[in-house]
Amino acid sequence: MECYIRNISDQFYFCYGESKAKNVTGVFLHISKSKDSGVVAISGNSYEPNKYGGIWVQWETNLNNWDKWQEIDRAIWRLLETWNATPPDHNQSKQKRDQQYKSL
Repeated sequence: MECYIRNISDQFYFCYGESKAKNVTGVFLHISKSKDSGVVAISGNSYEPNKYGGIWVQWETNLNNWDKWQEIDRAIWRLLETWNATPPDHNQSKQKRDQQYKSL
């Protein structure tokens, strides 16, 4: 995981880490600090344009779950797969787009 402090504020860290979820590239983590440098909230963000018609996953946890951020992210993606979150017309739309590009 790589983390950076924002130039405009020392109250936030931005991190990027690899996801443990299948076919998910990674997770952006936004870590909010209190004035006494204690971490108070961790937010995860993933966007996958090629899954489920394009989906943005956002979640939030507290410091107690810092060491579990990859498991939290993986569980959300696993549930989306279980629930089959793909829009019903996604496969048809994709096939139409593919045919249009082939004809160009």
